[in-house]
Amino acid sequence: MKRLLTPLMMTWGMFSSIPCPWKLWDDSRRGQMLLWLPVLGLIHGLVWWGVAALLRLGDFGLLGAAAVCATPWLLSGGIHLDGYMDCCDAIFSRRELSERRRILKDSHTGAFAIIGMCVLSVFQFAAAASVGREQNLLPLIAVPAAVRCCSPLAINYLPPLPASGYSGRGAASKNPVHGAVVGAQLLAAVIAPALLWGWAGLAPAAAALSCGAVIFWASRDLQGMSGDISGCAISVGELVGLAVLALC
Repeated sequence: MKRLLTPLMMTWGMFSSIPCPWKLWDDSRRGQMLLWLPVLGLIHGLVWWGVAALLRLGDFGLLGAAAVCATPWLLSGGIHLDGYMDCCDAIFSRRELSERRRILKDSHTGAFAIIGMCVLSVFQFAAAASVGREQNLLPLIAVPAAVRCCSPLAINYLPPLPASGYSGRGAASKNPVHGAVVGAQLLAAVIAPALLWGWAGLAPAAAALSCGAVIFWASRDLQGMSGDISGCAISVGELVGLAVLALC
């Protein structure tokens, strides 16, 4: 049991601001961490849904929408937004490849990161405010899980950026069994909600599609996969999932 829980706790401690219930670390299991990222996404989804459901009990108006908007960012401790902002700075600079890659790893915040964050915030807040009081909120549970399936698949199969942590000892194992496991998790995350909740249940599928599209676009632009691209794709995917839920 400890062998299974260790990579989950490692993933939890690294990618979530929720206090880790059992602090474990085994460097030899780093390659298994991403297998548990969708599970962590499911935990985040349960909290996101719970926050939205509780706020619906009262009439909090735009304050409630702001809380729903910010919940996934707070749950991840902003780590995925950091990747999103880094990608905005690098890709929209439209410099040469070597310079784009340098900007991606630069810790300073540039104008494109600020603009991108403003755009993301406006649309995510608008999506949260547009969710009707009679709308089924349950698909929110699956949205974070669905987008966190795309990143492990991309990391497992796409070439990493030279400076990425995935290019060295912390790289994914490129294990076809790992790919099959995450692929099965992705199918469950997008098919089950659609079968259970109809049109609203398409939100996780839309989130996963948009996440995959961002990964394809960003990894092609930067000619490699990295954790920043993963964070960028997750941030956009959660926005799209929330927006589709609001529109259904």
